[in-house]
Amino acid sequence: RAGAFEVNEASLDPITMAPRSTKRVATRFAGSNIGPSYSREGRQLAFISVREGLGGKPERTLVIRDSATGKERELNPARGLGNAPARWSPDGTRLLVGSRIIDVVTGAELYRFNDRPGKDQTSFGPVRWDADGRSVIYEHELKGLVRHPLTAGSEETVYGYTPESPIRRVHRFEVSPDGHTIALPAFLKDAKGSVLEARTSAGSIELARRTQPEIVVVQ
Repeated sequence: RAGAFEVNEASLDPITMAPRSTKRVATRFAGSNIGPSYSREGRQLAFISVREGLGGKPERTLVIRDSATGKERELNPARGLGNAPARWSPDGTRLLVGSRIIDVVTGAELYRFNDRPGKDQTSFGPVRWDADGRSVIYEHELKGLVRHPLTAGSEETVYGYTPESPIRRVHRFEVSPDGHTIALPAFLKDAKGSVLEARTSAGSIELARRTQPEIVVVQ
């Protein structure tokens, strides 16, 4: 039986891109499934399975599904899971889970860059892999978009929240595969609405703007 939320996979018509068929991804467990994320080559799908635990408290498990065989395996990283999708590294060997990086085979924690996730949940926004997989980019409510190296080196501000910036806070963002462009929807200052921008080293291009109560987002 499917839960309140479900991960479904749809095939699309190659010409019209209209959905042709839809099927439930999870095959073994009843419960809610959320946060789907494909590996870059499309061979594996990660999603979070929310199941009823002891005392009725929901438990979250990270499920990795092989798209070719349909086989599923589970990872249960330390410190638990939230609602956000686990993000695959460019080489497919690691998963970005909030402010932690885990091994895709064992689920072991390899790295974390926020030592107080319980206290700093509202300070840290979305996190994404950088294109080369050697750093991540995260949003911080006081700083903006920050590139954090996973080896040696110092953090670098990609987009700063300055007094001159019209943006109050980035809502979400995505990094292009070549790393040259960041697409970001953001809330404007003075409650004027939201904007969608594509940012490169040469500057930014405004793609859309909405006034409240509408909002523009990117997935």
